[in-house]
Amino acid sequence: MVRVLLPRRRVLAAAGGAPASPIIASGVARAQADWPAKSVRYINPFPPGGATDVLSRIICQELSELTGQQFVVENKGGSGTTPHLCSEMLKQRIGINMLHVPYRGGAPALQDLLAGQVDMMFDNIPGSLPQVRAGKVRALAVTSIERSPVVPELPTMSEYLPDFQITSWGGLCGPAGLPPAMVEKASELTKKALARDSVKTAFLGQGSTPMWKSPADTVAYRRSEEKQLAPVIKASGARVE
Repeated sequence: MVRVLLPRRRVLAAAGGAPASPIIASGVARAQADWPAKSVRYINPFPPGGATDVLSRIICQELSELTGQQFVVENKGGSGTTPHLCSEMLKQRIGINMLHVPYRGGAPALQDLLAGQVDMMFDNIPGSLPQVRAGKVRALAVTSIERSPVVPELPTMSEYLPDFQITSWGGLCGPAGLPPAMVEKASELTKKALARDSVKTAFLGQGSTPMWKSPADTVAYRRSEEKQLAPVIKASGARVE
């Protein structure tokens, strides 16, 4: 998923893109290999209207069609994630001081940006792209290592600051102790959903790239990302509350 850095009515820069949709599911423990046998509560840890919410609803629609069971999205905002880290990395790289204003998701932050309550923000392209296309904000760069195919006119941050790269990603997960057969079933269904042309088109239209990884590969990727971002997190003083 690609992030965009936006200031008031002009954007200062934009943040960058990555794999899979940021989604989290819960409420599915103790199921059998024939899961799902009933509707699934799909927990999105961000408020409605943001990038994670948009992508979650796209993937849940496909999962519902594949299984014949409803995947119901519930929003439980919110978590401070890569938008915060993008700003902290920028502060560290160019030696400026910016006041971090915590929000419970990209949607309320974007509303304050449009209202002139904040000067700039990092956001996911799916959340901000409509406002960019409407000319209400201006995106200046992406933080992915390569330019986004959705907004190819935007340079990467690394074109100005070498090696500046942060990508946003997410995956499907559930409570600890899920039966292995259920984990594999959820992984298989997600792979099928992400492979559908309708999902690929919808994701790309939102500035995101669908990419499936096995459960083991996802764990390895997460550990790699944590190692890479640990110095930024430590220097910023950010913590989970």
